[in-house]
Amino acid sequence: MKNILIILVIFFFNSCNKKEDNLFTRKEIQNFTKKVLEIPIFENNNIMFVKVERNQFASSNIQSLYNIFKKRHSKSYKNFEDFLFYALNQKITLNKEDFKGRNKVVFTMQKDIEKEYKKSGLDVLLQKYFKKNVNVYNANAIDMSTETLFSLLYIFYTNNYEIYFDDPSGFYTVFLTKPIAEE
Repeated sequence: MKNILIILVIFFFNSCNKKEDNLFTRKEIQNFTKKVLEIPIFENNNIMFVKVERNQFASSNIQSLYNIFKKRHSKSYKNFEDFLFYALNQKITLNKEDFKGRNKVVFTMQKDIEKEYKKSGLDVLLQKYFKKNVNVYNANAIDMSTETLFSLLYIFYTNNYEIYFDDPSGFYTVFLTKPIAEE
């Protein structure tokens, strides 16, 4: 009986200490939602990823996600911040049709890229597919297929890298960001 009690106590403490598996904290989401009002649409080149139908992903930005929230999800979530938390942490699957248009890409994760990442890690992917430019890494969209490029960008996105697109040069830029502590 004593052993069972010890096991239950250990199980209880482990379940209480288990960290939620999220890409973004509530504090980070709050900062993103502030950007909707502060950043002019033409300057919003920050790329984010959400899960869509058929095990695919879509690239988007904060303004497009806000428009999707207003159009389809404002009654399902109490505010944009809640919607964004679930969307960016990929806890919900969004409609693929919402991601048609300029600077929006729907893609299937490339298994060979995923396998290479699991085998070799981020540093190998950075060296192989990106060029270092001071503190950031650039990938030229012309040098690889759309599916390969966005699979790579998605992997970096899920590892605390911010992703930007420089429209005039055609470069996708990735750089490591520090997560914002939960307050």
